[in-house]
Amino acid sequence: MKGFRWDKHYLYWGITAFLVIVCSIVFFLALNNWPSIASAISVVLGILSPFIYGLVFAYLLTPVAKFIERSPIKLLGTRIFPKDPKKAKNFTRGISLALTIFAALLLITLLMVMLLPELLHSLQSLFMNMSNYINIAVTYVESLLENLHNPEFEEAAVDYLNQIIEYFTDWLQTSLMPQVNEIITNVSTGVISVLATFLNALIGTVISIYIMYNREVFAAQAKKVLHSILKPKQVKGVLAGLSYVDEAFGGFFIGKVLDSAIVAVICLIFLSIFGMPYAVLISIVVGVTNIIPFFGPFIGAIPSAFLILMESPVQCLIFVIFIIILQQVDGNVIGPKILSGTTGLTGLWVMFAIIVGGGLFGFVGMLCGVPVFAVIYAAIKSICNKRLKKRDLPVSTAEYMRTKGGDTEDTVDTEE
Repeated sequence: MKGFRWDKHYLYWGITAFLVIVCSIVFFLALNNWPSIASAISVVLGILSPFIYGLVFAYLLTPVAKFIERSPIKLLGTRIFPKDPKKAKNFTRGISLALTIFAALLLITLLMVMLLPELLHSLQSLFMNMSNYINIAVTYVESLLENLHNPEFEEAAVDYLNQIIEYFTDWLQTSLMPQVNEIITNVSTGVISVLATFLNALIGTVISIYIMYNREVFAAQAKKVLHSILKPKQVKGVLAGLSYVDEAFGGFFIGKVLDSAIVAVICLIFLSIFGMPYAVLISIVVGVTNIIPFFGPFIGAIPSAFLILMESPVQCLIFVIFIIILQQVDGNVIGPKILSGTTGLTGLWVMFAIIVGGGLFGFVGMLCGVPVFAVIYAAIKSICNKRLKKRDLPVSTAEYMRTKGGDTEDTVDTEE
């Protein structure tokens, strides 16, 4: 009787099948217990929030610190410590980080001093005039109904409007007033949350300074871990991928923030020249929503136009025309000049990334959806291209637009 022999081929297939089954079970259990998992993730993120803030601050401020470090401050360090390069480097690094943090705090303070009073004034004026806006809307509806000369439709509309008013009044009396204590509690919780966020941001600032000061050490440690796990060729691929992620995220966010700031300033200047109401509030809304690709301009322009409409329909029309022109200039001139490169995604995939990201993670998902999907898209594209090259097939999409039938390998015309 022959001895039993293991067949490695079947063994590998068995292990693969077992792992697929295990992953399927884990995925099913994760879906069934997603609320608990999401709550646990939220708790972990809350605990790690100072470090997350620190990483984000360090990522955003490192280019500024590098720029300052390459300035004449480097020459000053060598002059003070001519015989000790290490002390000269530490001196230059410390001064550059101090100037970077000071510049960031100064910029935030100046923005708050310039914008916060105007923003509060605009909000206060908006709430004080809310009753006037309601009266204007009611008067407009009444005049519209009178011009229609349809008594039955007018009576039905008035009855419907009265029902809405009665429902709103009952809601105030039966739902809102009994919940005053709960509202006060929620407001107090919100204030505590804001203070906790401020404290985490303060701790995160300290962590970011430590990260930026020792950035070469942390980068070397990360490479050391990668080399201990992966082969040199794989490490090279991982570093190239991380470089692309850094380019996609850094270039996109910094470029969009600068682009949106320019759009907000242009909008503020235009609204101030034409004496339109809520100039600061509307400019901030237009600038912030402009960060969101594709849908952002519409998200900011619609409520802003409605606010101006309550004051003056003519100014509202001027504002809408201005926003259309501004977005065309931004999309075709300002944005491309600042970003200098694209995400490599077509309009359909941009819409897909924004909708999916917003549906899963809200406003943050709408902001991060495009660069995240751009990275995923580039990774899938790279894998497909490598597999096509191994099969001696063309990687250009244009080649497959000339393909006839379903047998790509035989029918693709590789000649231009």
